[in-house]
Amino acid sequence: RSGRPEEESAVVVSEVGVRTANDIDRAFDGFAQQPLGGLSLISSPLTVTNRATIIELAARYRLPAVYPLRFFAESGGLMSYSSSSVDMYREAASYVDRILRGANPAELPVQQPTKAELVINLRAARALNIAFPPAVLALAEALERALCDVAGDDLRPRQVRRADAPHDGARDLRRPHGDGLGL
Repeated sequence: RSGRPEEESAVVVSEVGVRTANDIDRAFDGFAQQPLGGLSLISSPLTVTNRATIIELAARYRLPAVYPLRFFAESGGLMSYSSSSVDMYREAASYVDRILRGANPAELPVQQPTKAELVINLRAARALNIAFPPAVLALAEALERALCDVAGDDLRPRQVRRADAPHDGARDLRRPHGDGLGL
């Protein structure tokens, strides 16, 4: 054993090379043959453009998937874990402001995203018969509750939110990178 995390937990990581939209079906056919599989996708023009197909195939083959952008989970995918787009755009705007005020762009520091967001689609979880522990649900930026708001649904999130949370029903429990989430 090398001590690498995937070896310690007996997880086998397989890269599937997909270069065109035609490769997506073949990749899913092959990947779905593996027992206890799951997906972790990267963000690329190919995955974003074909997200509906990817989400549909993951559901058809009953493969849990972690997507690279929030709108994948909002479009029906199981979950996403990514940097906060809102915060990145806000930071970009502050850079534009500094430049317009005379700052030299070459002297501005390069910054990494400081917040990550976890979005869980409870309808997709239910379809895959996945029950997330309450601790994971509490970390979620948003629970797509509009998709699963059924009377008696034990997956429905409770009305517990921080005082500064948005009032649209979404949980706003943002966590900075490096806090041990490791998702």
